[in-house]
Amino acid sequence: MANISVGTYTLLQNPDSMPLIKSWRDISWVKTYGGVQVIDWGLVTVGQEVEIGWEYLAIAEFEALETRYLAGAVVAFDPGELTTGATTYNVKIIGLSGTYSMEETAALYANVTLRLLIMSVV
Repeated sequence: MANISVGTYTLLQNPDSMPLIKSWRDISWVKTYGGVQVIDWGLVTVGQEVEIGWEYLAIAEFEALETRYLAGAVVAFDPGELTTGATTYNVKIIGLSGTYSMEETAALYANVTLRLLIMSVV
């Protein structure tokens, strides 16, 4: 099974939680004096926020994600076989958090959350 990759880094451990990435209907509206104006963009994937989580993540893996987050660049995101279809996305990492944890056998990051903003579909 193919693991997820962020930028050029393929994680050794797939996430414990990740939503299904699929298009949704994007509609906005505004009231006008005589009624309402509707803007319907149809089905879109761009602009979705994807939150990915791990119960525990190795320090090296967390630091690889952190390097990409701190760089602030748009990177490729491949969800591997965790989603239907073989789609890759250009994403901006908009958040990364985790708690440093000393376990009996190793130091890890616990309760890791990676937040991605889909910028485009590749």
